[in-house]
Amino acid sequence: MSEQNEPNPKSAEALQNRVNKALIADGYTLLNGGVDNIIMIRGTKGKKKGDVLMTFEGAKEMVEQLASETTPKEEASND
Repeated sequence: MSEQNEPNPKSAEALQNRVNKALIADGYTLLNGGVDNIIMIRGTKGKKKGDVLMTFEGAKEMVEQLASETTPKEEASND
């Protein structure tokens, strides 16, 4: 029997609240030239605006971590 993780209702509610308040990324800029390549991601939601600065290596690590936590989609069989 496969075991499935049921989300904790309090955790699920807290996550939903964070998602509802999140700014949606609408662009990015790569700032080259220094020791670290910096990525600036900007987001807006209504009149609110925000920027996130991170290194390229940090962004790459984040993408790899998120990809490892997702379940890959099953490929459709062409038989």
